[in-house]
Amino acid sequence: MRTYLRALGVWVILIIAEIIHGILRRMFILPIVGMFVGSQVGVCIGSALIMTVVYCASPYLHFQTARQRLNVGLLWLVLTLIFEFSFGYFVAGSSLESILFDYNLFAGGLLPFGMLVLAFSPFLASRIEKSNVIPRT
Repeated sequence: MRTYLRALGVWVILIIAEIIHGILRRMFILPIVGMFVGSQVGVCIGSALIMTVVYCASPYLHFQTARQRLNVGLLWLVLTLIFEFSFGYFVAGSSLESILFDYNLFAGGLLPFGMLVLAFSPFLASRIEKSNVIPRT
């Protein structure tokens, strides 16, 4: 239970980081490359941001099993989708169509890949840690 409470705290950090990332993307990237390319670049930067936060938080989360890692990743995915659709629709006033646009692979939306990174980030971070690609000091 403690792992899941800690995971909730890490999710809040992830959401705050992604909100700041979105603000900076709108300020600095979108004016240069436009909305379409900016959204695609944003997914790549956001995925790297997610992996960085989760890798750094892994020791704090104290995962015992691969199942816990996958459960936490799926929890983060569900919470993020609820947050994104709720915030986009009710707070930002975006239409459902505009929110779904970034999820449309056929239109070049890459957000499903970002969501896969989020869902598997605890598992991927543990694999990176075990491989010593990025040694902890």
